[in-house]
Amino acid sequence: MVNITFAQNVNTPMPRVPFGSNTAYPFGMMPTNLPTGGTYEGSQDAYDAYLVWYADWVRDCGDGSQYVRWDGGATSVSEGIAYGMIIAVYMGDKTLLDNLWAFYKNAMNNNGLMGWQADCNGHTQSGAATDAEVDAAMALIVAEYQWPTATSPYDYKVEADAIITDIYDHEVQSSSSTGPYQLLPGDAWGAAGNNCRNPGYIPMGYLKSYAEFIGGAQQIDWESNIIPANYSLIQSNVNATTGLASDWCEADGTPGGCGDGGKFGDDASRFPWRSATDALWYGDSRSVTICSNIAKYCAGKGGPASAPGDVNIDGSGSGSTQTIYRVMFGSGVMGADPLTNPGGGFTMQSLVDAYYTNTKNANGLTDQGYFPEILHMLSMLVQTGNFWKPGTESGACTQPDLGADATLCGAGSVSLVSGLPKNNNRTFTWYRNNVVINGPSATMNTLTVTQAGTWKVEVDSANGECVTSDEIEVSGTLPTPDLGPDVDLCVPSIHTLDAGVAGTGINYNWLKDGQLLTASTSTLDVTLPGVYTLDLSASGCSSTSDAITITSSLPVTQGDIRCGTGTVNLEVLSSGGPYEWYSSLTGGSLLKTGTTYSPSISSTTTYYVADAGSIDMIVGLDPASNPLTGEAGRGPTQNEMVLNFDALTGFTLDAISVGYYSFNCSGTTSITINVKNASGGLIGSSSGTVPCSASDPTIGRVILSNPIDIPAGTAHTIDVSGSDRNISWYQNGANYPYGTAGVVSFTGPHTSLLSWAANSHPGFFDWEISTGNNCDRAAVTGTIDCTTGFENIVETGITVYPNPSSDIVYISYDGSIVSIEVSDNSGRLIYNIEDENQLDLSSLEKGIYTLKIVTENGQEVRKLIKE
Repeated sequence: MVNITFAQNVNTPMPRVPFGSNTAYPFGMMPTNLPTGGTYEGSQDAYDAYLVWYADWVRDCGDGSQYVRWDGGATSVSEGIAYGMIIAVYMGDKTLLDNLWAFYKNAMNNNGLMGWQADCNGHTQSGAATDAEVDAAMALIVAEYQWPTATSPYDYKVEADAIITDIYDHEVQSSSSTGPYQLLPGDAWGAAGNNCRNPGYIPMGYLKSYAEFIGGAQQIDWESNIIPANYSLIQSNVNATTGLASDWCEADGTPGGCGDGGKFGDDASRFPWRSATDALWYGDSRSVTICSNIAKYCAGKGGPASAPGDVNIDGSGSGSTQTIYRVMFGSGVMGADPLTNPGGGFTMQSLVDAYYTNTKNANGLTDQGYFPEILHMLSMLVQTGNFWKPGTESGACTQPDLGADATLCGAGSVSLVSGLPKNNNRTFTWYRNNVVINGPSATMNTLTVTQAGTWKVEVDSANGECVTSDEIEVSGTLPTPDLGPDVDLCVPSIHTLDAGVAGTGINYNWLKDGQLLTASTSTLDVTLPGVYTLDLSASGCSSTSDAITITSSLPVTQGDIRCGTGTVNLEVLSSGGPYEWYSSLTGGSLLKTGTTYSPSISSTTTYYVADAGSIDMIVGLDPASNPLTGEAGRGPTQNEMVLNFDALTGFTLDAISVGYYSFNCSGTTSITINVKNASGGLIGSSSGTVPCSASDPTIGRVILSNPIDIPAGTAHTIDVSGSDRNISWYQNGANYPYGTAGVVSFTGPHTSLLSWAANSHPGFFDWEISTGNNCDRAAVTGTIDCTTGFENIVETGITVYPNPSSDIVYISYDGSIVSIEVSDNSGRLIYNIEDENQLDLSSLEKGIYTLKIVTENGQEVRKLIKE
């Protein structure tokens, strides 16, 4: 009986990334059917597999070193030692890692690489195999990340640098030989004419990590030459449909040769795992494509139980479904593009999940030999998220997140959730007002609290290098909502009010202009102006509230309410337009043009209307593109520095560029712009600042302090106030009239200047104007609203008159009227009168209202119009 101690639990120091704490990769997919119980939760199956593998294959030499036994018993092969090192470092088992590395070093040849076969006395075969070196090097890189301060028994940085350099020196083909810069099968394969390569030995994700780790001139060679050469080899060898590579190939990627038949067999069985490592770590599209094609191949063959290896790389041949192929396919499919459609009745996720189930349930591996069981263990690490690239692991030092502050109001208790899974190497400590909470529940990753205070969770990864925390305020009073500053509806035309307070048992009461709305959620979409109030209430706490004033620059609209399927009459009450109706806030097809729209609805439906007559544009001469000449300052007289124009439609002048020429100022000066009508009456004026220069007339942008509203009309003028005559004037170059069709026409300078030149132009340019409504589309709702329990009947004996009305409306009925209700288009109840037969509308705004008359026989809903 082999005595096993899971060394992670006794090693000092603890690893930076404890086993089980990584839960995802930067790219690719994870199984969704990982276990949820046990000490290591999603990694529990991998832990159980580790114990079995360790008992079956790890043995002691008696000198402090250990080895992974080969099928012969007392010997090992270099790939087994390297795989064991990878397994140990990701399990956080520093003791096993160090003991296996000691065995490797004892069996090194003259090139600093382990002979491919060895026993406890050293190597029995001196030639090195590259598939061992690549994993041993990666294990040492991960070890340096796991235990960065360790120096005994090994300084992992020194050891990793040395083996990467030995691979570089002895297992990479020279630049002057066949297949330059490709990884060779071993250190004895580097003759100039050697043409044999093994795709299963080439881990592209590892090679990138070597370059990042080693640095210096060697990094440049890895990145510029070695990595591209090996990608090229793989791309030339792999089948473009199945994603399968051959056991051996020529230096140009041709499958076979080197005494091999070119099948996807035992050697190539590791290729899906190698490709997945690159895809999961780096998301490289070349490896992602390979993994996606492997997924399609596996699904097309029927999935985990049926997809064979030992086949031709195009997938033909009878093949074998032995464990080495199934478990390596399980890693390979994880690197596929999640959007891959694998076919065969699988989705990409279901295929990943199926392979995980098949891998974890693999049994009888001891009888099959060391190779199937060690590949099974490697794939279990990959499939459970424990095969992370240093620096990209998720969850090792992840910050807990307790979420937003909470309240006990209405709930009595609050569940605090750290957001991190528990495992054997992560401890949770809870505090209230900086005092440690004791008890069994206070060490879990969640905690239910019934007291107000500042609650904090501290998470320790048990290695002393990863202590993180988060805190939350749990109050015993209901927070005051904050609806924010007042808002004008325009862009956007819909504003969402948010209470900013969440919790069970909280009541949200929204009011508009003091009237209760039907909304009872924490948010409210507002499309109409008014004063909106939110009252919060909850059992055991005092209520709180906040209010906001919503104004609107949108067109004034009128919705409609009816009972049952039928036509609603929607209307724009504003002038302007033309108005366009749509079924969506943005995009969509035009439904109708006009101030009214009467669709048929079967449920409450919102439509959107836009002012299509809006203008927001620049008009006037652009001095940069118009060849005005004869520029001068100080025109003949101040009252001659005037530009005449016709406003073909009403518009607002928001800004203007002015040429200002002055010998008396520097920097900027203030000027006042005046717009007058044909009779000389002032339409409006506004001030602004403009740059000035004694040597160079400058076109300066004047943003008007108060935009000037200009009505439609002819022979308007624009000038500047006061005795200042420093407006630039151009003697030639303007062609009158000019302007924008339907908007404005510039007709010329002041008439007295015509004696100077008919095409003279005062220095007023680039008018920024707007007109109409430039807001987003306004929402207009057709509402279906019938009182539950009543049949909506048309009572021929009911008379409503006058309708429309500006003040008193009378309701006549032969029978008994129970109540009369009046609501606006938002559903707000305005009147609720019992035992009366008249209404006073004089205090209401003009518009369309809903009149509901409840009688002894039922009810009738009608439209009521206030003039």
